[in-house]
Amino acid sequence: MADEPAPEKKGPRKLVLGQKEKKTSERKLKEGQRVWVKDTSIAGTDYFALGNVLAINGNKITVETANDTKTQELILPSHECHLPHPGEPVPDHCQLMFLSQPTLLENTRKRFLKDKIYTYVGEILVAVNPFKLIQGLYGTEVMAQCRGKKTWQAACGPHVYAIAEKGYVAMKKSSGNQCIVVSGESGAGKTETNKQLMNYLIWRGASARRPRAAARRAPRSPLTPHPPARAQARTRRRASRSPTRSSTPTRSSRRSATRRRRGTRTRRASAATCSCSSAPTTRWSAPRSVRSCSSARG
Repeated sequence: MADEPAPEKKGPRKLVLGQKEKKTSERKLKEGQRVWVKDTSIAGTDYFALGNVLAINGNKITVETANDTKTQELILPSHECHLPHPGEPVPDHCQLMFLSQPTLLENTRKRFLKDKIYTYVGEILVAVNPFKLIQGLYGTEVMAQCRGKKTWQAACGPHVYAIAEKGYVAMKKSSGNQCIVVSGESGAGKTETNKQLMNYLIWRGASARRPRAAARRAPRSPLTPHPPARAQARTRRRASRSPTRSSTPTRSSRRSATRRRRGTRTRRASAATCSCSSAPTTRWSAPRSVRSCSSARG
């Protein structure tokens, strides 16, 4: 038999993220579109500027950026051109049509200009210090909007109170400790954020006890009659004398009371017999010790 050629061994497929990103960018980008790019001469090293796509040559994109003083053309790779979000600002950055660094920053900036300093990134809350007092941003009315709601269901939108509510609910549900991490640069507003977190947790814990206290202080229904005055007074007197004992005497308690009475009568009879030489005048018989004492005296 002729030797059959051995099948070729195929190695694992390698996925090159750069190639996939380039193909995606080439398919989305078109001439005349506006894109975010880094233009060091206009916006600076760490900032982005909006430009127009003039030409597409393979992986090279020609973008025109302009400001009030000059216009400049840049030739950049496609992965450095980012499409803007085609809509209004969203409360969660994950809802952006095109999520990238410039679109995230632009969405935060637009919300900040409307005095909306809080924005979600999934379950993370991003806060921008406004360095001014915003009316209606904090207070019991806003707290009530976050009580018992999910983070994305609060009527006030993204808020530090919603994060505190999530931690409070998790603590009550798991009966364990919870941690809320507040981080940022100096002057970012960490102290104010921590203060508002504590204010909400104190308010939430106090409001959770109010329904129970109100139920304990609820007045008696007019349809429910009160117990008779005599029975109520007897019950109170008995409860004050023995709070932990049942109001109805049991058989063992009656026996104990009888023994105590008998012991008291015996002690009284012994004292009466020892105080004089005559026979005891009480109707109970004296014990043996008392009788021997009387016979010795006689």
